[in-house]
Amino acid sequence: MTAALTRVGLPHPDAFTHAAVFRRCPGCGTTNLVREEHYACASCDADLPARWNVDPTAEVQAPPG
Repeated sequence: MTAALTRVGLPHPDAFTHAAVFRRCPGCGTTNLVREEHYACASCDADLPARWNVDPTAEVQAPPG
């Protein structure tokens, strides 16, 4: 983000106060904001992956059942 703001000549802080961490639920497909290192889906409570998986081309698995 800092590089993009610098390229367009906008002032910015040296760092941001909080990095937002997002993960897509492999069970139901909901995009989640991970809070306090709690990697669980807010919709279905499934475990969220530790690695980034919110790319638009990422495949979502159908929930079991």
